[in-house]
Amino acid sequence: MNAYYDSDWAGDLDDWRLTCGYGVYVGPNLISWSAKKQLTVSKFSTETEYWCLALVTAKVYWLRMLLCELQISLEFAPIVWCDNVSALAFAFNPIFHARSKHIEVDYHYVQEKVTNRDIILQHLPSSLQLTDIFTKGHTTDRFCFLRDKLSVLDLLANLRGNDKDKDQHHHT
Repeated sequence: MNAYYDSDWAGDLDDWRLTCGYGVYVGPNLISWSAKKQLTVSKFSTETEYWCLALVTAKVYWLRMLLCELQISLEFAPIVWCDNVSALAFAFNPIFHARSKHIEVDYHYVQEKVTNRDIILQHLPSSLQLTDIFTKGHTTDRFCFLRDKLSVLDLLANLRGNDKDKDQHHHT
């Protein structure tokens, strides 16, 4: 199981609220995804990233428990791919928490799951962050790149077929 998440801190210039997006894969299959604007305004970008990390960690842990309930075991702990070094530092180093009281206590759920090895956090460069598509606007090329990496297909185009299929159908 692999999960990717991204956030856009104060990206909406109308209300300054953050957007959080994530995608969870089992093998090559995208099984859960979300893009949601939050109800609150965050004062710090690290707070935004860590809030989203806590959200995706809870989702991944829930999915892991669901698979266990269905008697499907995972060979390895799920990996959550994060492009924010500060959010990773908060999860790995509890000493930082004393200096970050603006991040609420429930966000430290992530740190507990990392300590218990229920999830694994890994860094991923922003250029490869798949869920960037859920949180920001992009050029056409970048959008298509991210869409293809998410394994999202244009179902209508696939159902229409191509011109070669149409020619063969008319000649039969």
